[in-house]
Amino acid sequence: MEEVKETTNTENTNKRPLETNDDNIESVKKIKTEDGTKIEKETVCGEPLEQPKQENENENENENDEDEADEDELDKVEKESESTTVTGTTENKRRPNKPPPVRPPKLSKEELVELQNKTKVTTDESRKKKVAIILGYSGTNYAGMQKNPGLKTVEEELEHALFRTGGILPDNMYYQQKVDWVRCARTDKGVSAIRNVVSLKMEMGPPDFEGMRIALNKELPKDITVFHIMRVNNSFHAKNAVDARSYIYVTPTHVFEPKFAKKKKSTEEVEGGGGGGSSQWKFTSDTLSILNKVLSFYLGNHRFHNYTSRKESNDVSVFRKIHSFVCSEPFVLEGVEMVSINVVGESFMLHQIRKMIGCLISFIRKGMFEDCETRDQAFDQIKAYINSTFEHKPLNLPMAPGAGLLLDYCIFNEWNKNNSSIHGELKIENDHVEEFKKTIYREIALLESSKQEFKNWIEKNLDPYPLPYDLMDEIIKNPPPAPQKKVRAPSTNPNRMSKRERRELKIQSKKYERDPQNQNNRQELTINQQLAQQKKINDDAAAATATSSASSSSSSSTTTTTTTISTNPTTSEDVKTDQTTEK
Repeated sequence: MEEVKETTNTENTNKRPLETNDDNIESVKKIKTEDGTKIEKETVCGEPLEQPKQENENENENENDEDEADEDELDKVEKESESTTVTGTTENKRRPNKPPPVRPPKLSKEELVELQNKTKVTTDESRKKKVAIILGYSGTNYAGMQKNPGLKTVEEELEHALFRTGGILPDNMYYQQKVDWVRCARTDKGVSAIRNVVSLKMEMGPPDFEGMRIALNKELPKDITVFHIMRVNNSFHAKNAVDARSYIYVTPTHVFEPKFAKKKKSTEEVEGGGGGGSSQWKFTSDTLSILNKVLSFYLGNHRFHNYTSRKESNDVSVFRKIHSFVCSEPFVLEGVEMVSINVVGESFMLHQIRKMIGCLISFIRKGMFEDCETRDQAFDQIKAYINSTFEHKPLNLPMAPGAGLLLDYCIFNEWNKNNSSIHGELKIENDHVEEFKKTIYREIALLESSKQEFKNWIEKNLDPYPLPYDLMDEIIKNPPPAPQKKVRAPSTNPNRMSKRERRELKIQSKKYERDPQNQNNRQELTINQQLAQQKKINDDAAAATATSSASSSSSSSTTTTTTTISTNPTTSEDVKTDQTTEK
């Protein structure tokens, strides 16, 4: 990150505390060995695999630091400390190293068969079929969606439930590639989902889809629910077939209070309470129209490199397209007035949605609409600030808490258009889904009413560290040029090559081997190499022999007529010398 010029205005310093992450909580239990020592071990499909009560213990009350993830870029990527730009310098804060999670042991096939026979609902007539599972879950007690050995994840719970019901055979347990397991959207720690999709080849018929759904819900914990199971074509890929994803961010309305406005607020808004904020401010319809207008500035295809981490501005993958971005009418849950902000896009990067929400809150709290002479002037100023974040300049943007983020549903318009007549549409809308959605909303409201999740974030992480408006003004006046793309020198070591380099090397090797002329040249080259290697060995042996003979002749007497037997190998010149002395 480039250095920022030192300024005396503390409001414009680009210094922001890092959003700390707690390491994912390991689901392990301690057992005692015969010698009394304790070891940590996790039961995998144990006897039986009892599901713990999924109570909202809020262990990660202020540490929910994950959000949506880009499906192609975040495979096994650990969360790293963000670079914090301080006046004149760049400071990197690192978390202390902690031991990795304990990988649970694998059960043998005999143990898996014995365990599955107790609870399975499939029979010998069941066959493997490609299906899509639509499920919802609360991510409060989980370390993310993707399976991570040693950590409590949603996929692990779903896999265990499928195994107990007989949907996965013992031979395919622990190997998701054997059942073609693919998830549509991968959520991270603390992020919930209403309708996520997982595709796999599952043992079915009997039971039917409804029977398998009921059996799975009996084996799953209360905070994971399967809404629908349907047949899909064998080429269906949950991640590649999706057209867009819809996310929702739920937040209290008091976060939009223009606390830092320099001019006085209008008398129309000085009434009522804001649900946790100032008692003299109220969220009105005018505030809602302002939010929707500001959110519309994010629509389209833009360079979102400042809204994620570990990405350069000249990287092609930072371009993302936003289809819609709107805020709902306020509603009250658990005594807290809240709004839900819905964003639909083709794909999202790590922290992208949470940083867009953080910038929105920061713009509104600055009080631009109260300080500017006209509302159009305030809109133009905010739009210019948002466009400056898309320029080739690294900026440290605020990131909203991860507790308010949830995946709403995945959109399969193209697949439904081509296959709905055969398999039906891949979507579900019923009262069960809406009730589960209200439950997730209620959990978020409880975090604010009991723990004041958002209020603490504003007081500790947002208000003390405002956006670098001076730097953004400079970017608006003088847009920086695109930096030179870093070109990595091709590596000759296959272990350090990229996938593309290894693929190209493999293609070139095959073309070289297919050419008959190259085969003859390779044979001649091999013979010449062998001769050169043998010659080098002989030269080294001769040099070693000459050195040993010279040292032995200097130590022994040259006038003796007795021939001595040397343990060292002799050369032809040494043999001639010995013969003359004997004569």
